Order: sequence, then C-alpha cells, then structure tokens
Amino acid sequence: MIRRRYDDHRTDPSGRPLIRWERQATKYLAFVQLAACLIIYRKLPPAASPCG
Repeated sequence: MIRRRYDDHRTDPSGRPLIRWERQATKYLAFVQLAACLIIYRKLPPAASPCG
C-alpha cells in the first residue's frame, strides 16, 4: 500500500479534516502551553527537603 504525502487523516472533533494552518495552530498552542508550564515551574520556590 502506497501512502501519499498529504494523505493524513488528522481530524477535528467534528470529523472534518484539519487544514494546514489549523495543524500549525495546534502545534503552536501546544508549544505555548509547554512554555507557560516551564515559566511557572521555574518561579515556584524549591520544595523543602523531607529529611530536614
């Protein structure tokens, strides 16, 4: 079976195939969420050690 380059089956919840800019927006949103998590993580104070 030969799979064409643009024959991917990514769809949104309604079942409509995603177009190129929608896929890029999804990846960009994931990147922004990851960056936000890292920024928040770095701003948290270090946890106290349980050993005392």
